[in-house]
Amino acid sequence: MDLLQNLLGGGQQRQQFEDFANRYDQGSPYDGISDQEAMQHYQQIAPHLPPDLYQQSAQDAFSRMSPQERQQFGQYMRQRSQQHGYNIPDLNGDGIDDRMQDPAYLAQVTTNIHQ
Repeated sequence: MDLLQNLLGGGQQRQQFEDFANRYDQGSPYDGISDQEAMQHYQQIAPHLPPDLYQQSAQDAFSRMSPQERQQFGQYMRQRSQQHGYNIPDLNGDGIDDRMQDPAYLAQVTTNIHQ
């Protein structure tokens, strides 16, 4: 956790992050955590993660979601990424990419977009 120590230091900021992490560990990725709070922590930490750690963290988070939630997120991500010029191909063109249910695949795609 040297990376977190470097990013957060000590004191109140570290305590807030630890509180966030504890609440995340207690339930689904979104239980007790607002979108705003999640985005704040993401923006604070994600830009500093090496790609392999980013991908592993993403895979861990996606693994906690149901296949249906992953599919919905994948569809949302596909739509948003196209608006920004990044194409996530739908292999059979039916608009339902079964790969989006796979946490490892979603993590790979989000890591590629993140870079």
